[in-house]
Amino acid sequence: MFNWCKNIKVGTSIIVIVVFSIISLVIINFQGVNGMKKINSNMEKMYANRMVPSLLACDASNVIKDMRANAYKAIAESSTKYDAQIKDCESKFYKDMAQYSKSEMDDIEIKDIKEAKEALREYMKCWETAQLYMGMKKPIPDEINEKWNKCTDEMLKSLDDLNIHNAEVAAKLDKEGSEVFNFTKVQFLIVVIISIIILIAI
Repeated sequence: MFNWCKNIKVGTSIIVIVVFSIISLVIINFQGVNGMKKINSNMEKMYANRMVPSLLACDASNVIKDMRANAYKAIAESSTKYDAQIKDCESKFYKDMAQYSKSEMDDIEIKDIKEAKEALREYMKCWETAQLYMGMKKPIPDEINEKWNKCTDEMLKSLDDLNIHNAEVAAKLDKEGSEVFNFTKVQFLIVVIISIIILIAI
C-alpha cells in the first residue's frame, strides 16, 4: 500500500515536472522568437537607417572638404577655372543628402540636413560673388572670405552631428538587442534550475 502511494507521488511529480517544463519551454520559445525578431529588426534598422546614412554623411563631408580646397586654389590663383569642380561638389553633396533622406529620419537628422543645405546655399552665393571680384581682378573682400569659412564650418559641423547621432542611436539599438538576448537566457536558466530542484525534491 505504501509503495503504491509512493509510486503515485513519484508519478504525479514527474507529470508536474513534464507539464511545467513543456509550459516553460513554450513560453521561452515564444519570447525567444519575439526576441530574435526584435534583434533582427534592430540590426536591419542599424544597417538601413544608421550605417548607410553615416557613410553618406561621411562622403558629403569629404565633398565639402574638396569644395573648400578648390575654393582656396581659386582664391590663391585669383581664377574662376575651379567653378566646374566646385559645382560638381555641390551636386554630389545634394545627391548624398537625397539618398540620406530615403532612410527613416528623426527630427534631429531632418534639422541637421536642413542646416547643412542652408549653409551650402549661402556658400554658393559667396562663391558667385567671389567670382565677380576675381573676374574684375579685384581682391575678394574679407567679409566674403569670413562668411565662406563660416558656411564651411557649419556644413561640416552639421554632418559631424549626423554621424554622432547615428552612432548614439546604433549603440542604443545594440544595447536593446543584448538586453533581449540576456533576458531570454536568464529565463531559460531559471527553468532549468527549478526543474533540477523539483527532481531533487522527489
